[in-house]
Amino acid sequence: MISKMAARAVKKDKKRDEPAHLRRFLHGSFDHYSTVFHGRFGLLLNLFFRFLFGPATINDADREEIRRAAEKGAVCYVIRGRSRLEYLLLSYKLRRENLPFPQFCHYLPVYWWQPWTTFIRRTVGILVSLWEKKGYPNPYANGYVEDLVEKRMPMLLPLHHFSGLPRRFLRGKSPFDPLQALLRIQRETDTPILLVPLFISYGRRPQRETRTVIDLIAGPPDNPGRLRRLWQYLRNRSSVYIKVAQPQELEDLEEAVRMRVPEMLDPEPETAYHIRRALLERLEEERRTVLGPARKSRTEIVEMVLHDRRFLAAIMDYCKKNDQPFIETRRRARRYLEEMAADQRPWAAGLLRFTLDRLLPRVYESVEVNTDSLEQVRKVMRKSPVVFVPSHKSHIDYLILGYVLDQHHLPMPLTVSGINLNFWPLGPVFRGAGAFFIRRAFRGKRIYTLCLVRYLETVLREGLSLTFYVEGSRSRVGKLLVPKTGFLQYLLEASAMANRSEIAFVPVSIGYERIFEERFYTNEAAGKPNEGENLRTMLRNRRMLTKSRGRVWIDFAAPILLNDLVWNRAAASPADDEARRDLAKRIAYRVVHDINELQPVTSYAIVAEALLAGVRRGVPAETVARRYALLRDYLRYTHTVMPESPVSVEIILATMVAEKVLTFETGEEDEPPYYLLEESKRLPLTIYANTVIPHHQAVSLLSLAMLGLPGPQPAKKIFDHFRFLVGLLKREFIFGGDPARSVEADREEMEKALAFGESQGWIDKRPEGLALSATGQFAAETFAAVATGYVESYHLAARTLAGRKAERTFEKDLIKLTLKKGERLVSLGELAHPEAVHKITIENAMHHFADLGVLRGEMIIADKTKAANHSYQVADFVQLREIIDRTSVYLPKK
Repeated sequence: MISKMAARAVKKDKKRDEPAHLRRFLHGSFDHYSTVFHGRFGLLLNLFFRFLFGPATINDADREEIRRAAEKGAVCYVIRGRSRLEYLLLSYKLRRENLPFPQFCHYLPVYWWQPWTTFIRRTVGILVSLWEKKGYPNPYANGYVEDLVEKRMPMLLPLHHFSGLPRRFLRGKSPFDPLQALLRIQRETDTPILLVPLFISYGRRPQRETRTVIDLIAGPPDNPGRLRRLWQYLRNRSSVYIKVAQPQELEDLEEAVRMRVPEMLDPEPETAYHIRRALLERLEEERRTVLGPARKSRTEIVEMVLHDRRFLAAIMDYCKKNDQPFIETRRRARRYLEEMAADQRPWAAGLLRFTLDRLLPRVYESVEVNTDSLEQVRKVMRKSPVVFVPSHKSHIDYLILGYVLDQHHLPMPLTVSGINLNFWPLGPVFRGAGAFFIRRAFRGKRIYTLCLVRYLETVLREGLSLTFYVEGSRSRVGKLLVPKTGFLQYLLEASAMANRSEIAFVPVSIGYERIFEERFYTNEAAGKPNEGENLRTMLRNRRMLTKSRGRVWIDFAAPILLNDLVWNRAAASPADDEARRDLAKRIAYRVVHDINELQPVTSYAIVAEALLAGVRRGVPAETVARRYALLRDYLRYTHTVMPESPVSVEIILATMVAEKVLTFETGEEDEPPYYLLEESKRLPLTIYANTVIPHHQAVSLLSLAMLGLPGPQPAKKIFDHFRFLVGLLKREFIFGGDPARSVEADREEMEKALAFGESQGWIDKRPEGLALSATGQFAAETFAAVATGYVESYHLAARTLAGRKAERTFEKDLIKLTLKKGERLVSLGELAHPEAVHKITIENAMHHFADLGVLRGEMIIADKTKAANHSYQVADFVQLREIIDRTSVYLPKK
């Protein structure tokens, strides 16, 4: 501090050089430099710059970053190379955004763009300086740059070494370094100098590792020559993006690098070198964040895998154990890799971008993205590869997530896709946009598994981002499915082989007001075959693209860092299957829990659940309104994400009537108006009602447990029923982020639900136990309705299995028999909810019974379709009969 005060005192005593000749014309100063640009343009130049620089963008978070930096001190923007184009771009664009714009660039002349009066004054000033001082005006020697710092005037600093004008101010044999001058100025002033690195992206094309002849002639894409830079800018003028890296004070940077400077060297140039290198590394981080790492071609990736020593050793080991020819096995591995590998191409990404720019506004009213959470993802991407794990309710998910990331200037990730999507003509487009295709089932195919793991290892080693769906397939029921950990285990094995334990998993919530495939899902739930993904299906359903389906909401949960999870190094070993399986399950359940927390609940979904809460065809309008208010108030109490709806409940009901989901009846004079809901129309509503129930599942199961017990009951007995329902529906409802449910965790969930019910006056405490009050009866019936449908599905599946005795039956045939039996039971009134006859829920019931040991399952993989066919046989009739008896208490009373 004393040295800085002494330096300021010396400066006050030092008089600035003033011209003796033409003083009035030169405004009493030599400070007319070719590197000064005040951002004042004439009419024609302003129109030209608006055309040239107007489309460039800078996001809101970066604007705030610059404003905060300007409040702290003097801003010095930092760019990678010496470019007049970027100097003019920043001067114009930042000025238009009402941000501090650079008015001085360290030795980057722009005299052709200055006003003609400035040009003349600069020329005259040079001549006068040569006559009077025998040298050029030097902004560093005469204190001009120091004045700019004290006045907090923004500057621009190119980092790359340069030639030309600086050679006029040689000191010894080394060219003058502006960064060293800034370091000296910082030591002499109290005004902090904040270095703000800026990465300017010309388009979205990722950088390739291989160099071409054009790169040798016109310079590489990351540091092009003048002509190539201009061509890149003009070609991508509409997608130019300015990204701000984290600002940092020059004094802090100097302190950080001081320990790296050897004592025997001159500290000033060495300090400047290390600071320059640190800034270049930050700009490289921003480049990777915006464009992604340098890409290898698909052929390079495949060849890298095929020639990997460990891969070849594994193939040789397989061939020895199974008596297979090595050459043929390696050829088969090549076919697998070529079938699998992505082939990112700029034309494919551009085609999807062009298509979605025009398609999404037609299909959806808006796509709303939480940009604050997206910025947190961007910060993580600077340091580690990111694995996006979105919810999966529609085929639109593949497209819209990559589109949103691209629109927010993040690299499009590689996306795990089913082989069924590799159909002409969209298969090549998807592959070019980053999709890599894997088969639905490949259990027992060791070579295919080996190719997948090695391919993932190579992708992670290259630092590429990934997207995969932890549910395994699209959710046809509206809510998230129980996670499948198979692919996640392969990914963890690949990360251990690639030594990339810094991976970040980012749960992504994609919520739709209306599902695009609503009709398809309804047909599948009723047992109709899937139409499949092919060109014929696309053309047959092309009119679906003309109907608006409301809004879309995309949100990102906090990244889950692999390094932060509690697991030892032994779990990272590829041979430790048990530890890796446990880790994959913990990650998967935490991802699903985080997504559920972010899933939006729409007014349409609440109305759907309110309608399904009744089992009769007719529902009074007043009852629908009461149920809606009850559900909405509870969701508000739990702080559930509920987007504001621009329409009322009455308009939503009127929309359902117009879509022929409901029929509105006014009734007689003494009867209230009511809605008719036919049995065949209940299945489409379950898709939306299921998005609500994860937010009140504990209350739903508690309500169902109390409704199934007559009269007041002790809390212990109610908890016994509650825990039975939690265990029975573990494939439907996910509690918390821990896959292992304990008695204490279930008791805590029930106690929370009981406390809420007591606070609302729904539960009465009596000497003989707990009972529902009059208002509690209505609330319990409302909350328990959707859960009752699931219990009836499981009861139906159990009764069908009991009738098959010990016969082994394929799953498809078993489900057909169950659906037919369910239709009969609904007609007879033994099942109150027609939506219980649901193919997907019945499949889950079969898998759950197999997990319990009630069924003995076997999987057969078809040779041609590669599809997995399950067959089941009852193994435990005692446990099956117990399930039937315990679920019977929740069925309609005879």
